[in-house]
Amino acid sequence: SKQNSLDLLLPDGFNDTLSASMEPTSRYLRSAFRFRVACCSSQDSMASRRITTQTFTDEWEEFFRKEVSPLIKEGPPLVMDEPFFNVWYEGSDIEAIEVKTALSDDYILVILAMIFVHLYLLLHTQSIILGLLGPVIALISVPFTFVLCAVGLGATTVSFANFLALFLIVGFGADVMLVYTDFWDESRNYHTKLAERLNWTYSHSIKTSLTTTGTTALAFLANLASVIRALRQFGFFMGMCVCFAWILVAIIYAPLMVVNHRCQRRTK
Repeated sequence: SKQNSLDLLLPDGFNDTLSASMEPTSRYLRSAFRFRVACCSSQDSMASRRITTQTFTDEWEEFFRKEVSPLIKEGPPLVMDEPFFNVWYEGSDIEAIEVKTALSDDYILVILAMIFVHLYLLLHTQSIILGLLGPVIALISVPFTFVLCAVGLGATTVSFANFLALFLIVGFGADVMLVYTDFWDESRNYHTKLAERLNWTYSHSIKTSLTTTGTTALAFLANLASVIRALRQFGFFMGMCVCFAWILVAIIYAPLMVVNHRCQRRTK
């Protein structure tokens, strides 16, 4: 109706009942765009409805990214180096689309980070096995955490913000692995048998890395006190990723150093 349209377009508190000598004015104006497209009929199956709905969603996302988003980034015209007017916007899934677009643009950074960590571990450990498998061991903590959230909390979906775990876990895992590597190299000064060296490495590395792991995990888990649900989910997800990464490095990476030592000794 006309009244509903005015309520939608004009700001709250707008008064159009002024005297004839006064012209109604407003500093704010809303624009609303609604797209209503016939989707399905009651005779369509649920699978068909889901496919059609997903198609519409994909088309809306593509339209926003290619047509609307560039105009928003361009901004309004400038008058004396200042925007002629300001624009605020919101709509269906716009925030999720923007987050997804930003993260998709950052995937290249994940790849570069992985390459850098691989190269650094290769140079530091002088081992192809440790350099290639080390970051992969840390990244395994991400699907482990997803399974934990799905089984324990019933959360079967993960927000795109949780993909930041890829950046953080690669760096955190490399830090713990370097601790184990340095103590393993130092253990040869005190023991000759591999079992004794591994035991010495464990006794020193666990105590050293547990402190940083605990503080990092608690920093993320502290977000559970937030009133924002997305922040609570991200904090729990990252806290568990950190704990799993530390456990996996201790269980897999440390014995892998023994395997690598034996392989290097055979090739000499």
